[in-house]
Amino acid sequence: MVTATVSMIMVAMVTLVTMVTAYPPLWPKDFVFSYAGKVAGYRCLQIREPAEPGGAWNDNYFCSASYADDPGMRWSYARPISGMRCTLTNEPGDPHHWGDNYLCVPHSSPYHFRWSYTGKVGGYECISWNEPSDYHWRDNYLCAKPFIPS
Repeated sequence: MVTATVSMIMVAMVTLVTMVTAYPPLWPKDFVFSYAGKVAGYRCLQIREPAEPGGAWNDNYFCSASYADDPGMRWSYARPISGMRCTLTNEPGDPHHWGDNYLCVPHSSPYHFRWSYTGKVGGYECISWNEPSDYHWRDNYLCAKPFIPS
């Protein structure tokens, strides 16, 4: 009887630990781009280019669901970040120094991003990075293969 009770307690503990263990955010379901500030319930990374006039990019964020693990994303408007896997997020039509901006993730990240400034990338799941007040950004997408943890 004692052995059965101990076994049941151990199963309950394993189940509880499994329920509270977070996982990396699912791509694209757990991500969102916002041109209007941070999104409630999400962990947000500011996306900006200081050379962009008028402040239109001061409230733009790329966010991941806060109920999942922090994917460790970082933004650079000046160069790739050393020690990280970085994706160039350029818009050649925008003359305000977007040719050196990078979204970076740790090398261990499950996300292998592809960037497009000419529409969605075939065979990938894509999230629009549209800043409505900046015409050049109407067809920009961050793309990756779907990620579902095993």
